[in-house]
Amino acid sequence: MDILEDREGRLLIATFGGGVNIFDYRKERFFNYSNDQDFPLKTSHPNIRKLMEDKDYIWVGTYNGLYRFLKSDLIVISKGSSEEKSEASS
Repeated sequence: MDILEDREGRLLIATFGGGVNIFDYRKERFFNYSNDQDFPLKTSHPNIRKLMEDKDYIWVGTYNGLYRFLKSDLIVISKGSSEEKSEASS
C-alpha cells in the first residue's frame, strides 16, 4: 500500500484489492476507483503497490506492471450530483 498527496490537493490511497481511493480536499469528497467501475483508472491487478506523480500523470504500480493515467482524468464527483452533470456536459 502507498499514499500520495498530489499537486491538485487530492489524497490518493493505494489499496490491496480495492483499487485506488481518492479524497479531494478542495471538494471535500471521497471516491473509490476500482476495476469494477466504468472509469479510466483500470489496471490488470487490483492490488496497488505504489503511487507516484509527475507533471501530467499519476503512475500506479501493481503486481503485474506499471500504469500511467492523466491527472485530468481523476475527477472526484458524487454520483447523480448536479456537478457530475455539468462536468459531463463540458
